[in-house]
Amino acid sequence: MQSRPDSPLKCKARVLLILAASALLSPALGRGQTENVLYSFVGSPTDGAFSMSGLVPDETGAYSTTSAGGTFGWGTVFKVTPPATRGEAWKETVLYSFTGGTDGAGPFSGVIRDSTGSLYGVTVGGGTGTCFYQGVTGCGTVYKLVPPQDSGGSWTESILYAFTGGSDGGNPLGNLTFDKSGALYGTALSGGTLGGGTVFKLTPASSHSGTWEFNVLHTFGGAGDGMGPVAGVAFDEEQNVLLGTTVSGGASVYDGTVFGMRPSPSNSGEWVEAVLFSFSNGSDGGEPAAAFIFDKDGAAYSTTLLGGTAGHGTVFKLSPPAAKGGSWTESVLYDFLDERDGGLPESSLIFDKLGNLYGTTEGGGEAGGGVVFELLPPATQGAQWTNVNLYSFMNLSDGGLPDCNLVFGPGGKLYGTTYAGGQNDKGTIFEVTP
Repeated sequence: MQSRPDSPLKCKARVLLILAASALLSPALGRGQTENVLYSFVGSPTDGAFSMSGLVPDETGAYSTTSAGGTFGWGTVFKVTPPATRGEAWKETVLYSFTGGTDGAGPFSGVIRDSTGSLYGVTVGGGTGTCFYQGVTGCGTVYKLVPPQDSGGSWTESILYAFTGGSDGGNPLGNLTFDKSGALYGTALSGGTLGGGTVFKLTPASSHSGTWEFNVLHTFGGAGDGMGPVAGVAFDEEQNVLLGTTVSGGASVYDGTVFGMRPSPSNSGEWVEAVLFSFSNGSDGGEPAAAFIFDKDGAAYSTTLLGGTAGHGTVFKLSPPAAKGGSWTESVLYDFLDERDGGLPESSLIFDKLGNLYGTTEGGGEAGGGVVFELLPPATQGAQWTNVNLYSFMNLSDGGLPDCNLVFGPGGKLYGTTYAGGQNDKGTIFEVTP
């Protein structure tokens, strides 16, 4: 896995982009912000490579994945920890290397963490089945990593579910999410009875050694429905509605949807899905590939990879209906312009306490290596938000092509990963200090 395992939507985005490239940047490029590379990935056999996911912090550091590298070349789960003494190097530790067999291959998404410190995630390949996706065989897995009982011990991986590529789906790409009971929810890019992917649920086993229960909540591919859920799903604040996106399908057939799901009123265990918005790849955006976040009023926020007035992607808001049974309303908060402010936003967003939004774009910026951006709300309701380019990557030793969502650290610093760049051109872990 030495070449980038691009998905079809990324390949299309690259073609469109071609048709239209430590504080290592100058202040003019960095907009006065400071970027610091905390770690440069080395690659196989001792380290991971090409991270496509954000960091998940705990009290001592943060966790994430690399899509390749590791002992067997099929990706890793790692932890990064800050130095005990300010100014010294951060430490990265590989917790698990995927073998490419029944344990999974190609963790394109990140992990989530439960109250015991166990980690959960998906791999796009490996496991069982005859799927083949971007050079990765197998139909993918849902895995769990349990921390060692003793200091110096090894993490233990177990497979909660292995996809077959049939009615259950295959090739999961997006992050998982928990509900209040500890059940896991996610999406599979392909498969399902209609071939357009699935939304699934995994319910914890009733006993410690039991098997998790797998259920398909929805199969994509019907008339007017979305197809190809690339991102995971997210619950609203009350956990009444499960929201997600598909990268294709919808009213225009090709440009994607926002869908909502809730349990059937009959309490039969079935879920009801509805398309809340269909993109046109025009001024409204197209091909959404990131999960949602919510504000206190229940509005959802995310990004589209393409579309907008300049064609380089958008940040959008989806507002719930004022009355039960009404329509959700989509509004574009910002249109990316590529060279100046970034393009191809593929990651989800985060809020700060003032209501400003932060994220990354995989492309664009003043050097073509992607950006870290901040969006400031307008003074007048309905106007576009103001973009502040916090950092433009050079795609050199400072990193490049950030696919990740960001997290806040002490002092308001922003942390994330890049797919490329760094000392070995296998990606980095970085911080940006406003």
